[in-house]
Amino acid sequence: MKTDSRIDKIAKKVFSNDNIETPSLDFTSNIMVKISVEKQTSTEIAPLISRNTWYIISLIIISLISYAMLMMPQSSSISLSEYIPSFDYFNTLSFKSIGISSITYYSIISVGVLFILQLIIIDHRNNQIHI
Repeated sequence: MKTDSRIDKIAKKVFSNDNIETPSLDFTSNIMVKISVEKQTSTEIAPLISRNTWYIISLIIISLISYAMLMMPQSSSISLSEYIPSFDYFNTLSFKSIGISSITYYSIISVGVLFILQLIIIDHRNNQIHI
């Protein structure tokens, strides 16, 4: 009980010495103006891969497909296995019982290449920003 009365006395002393601050008359309007200015300013985020780069990538893919179609023999049986590399050396590993198709290998390699390309592009952009 004695400590409570002592704390009360200290609190009364602290609050009696301080004046209550009141905001200016146009405080709310000043804050609203600052908020509206912050809403108006927006940062433009550039895409990671630009439109021209997508055009180049699609041109490369279309040209590879066109080349593969033009180089195919003109026979009745169409077989792309002559032009697609084989991944038989993966079957010599210890997990022979797991059958992985060529499409899976191609997708893993493609995702890996795109991942590395993305890291290179992001690193290049970060270096440009911090310079």
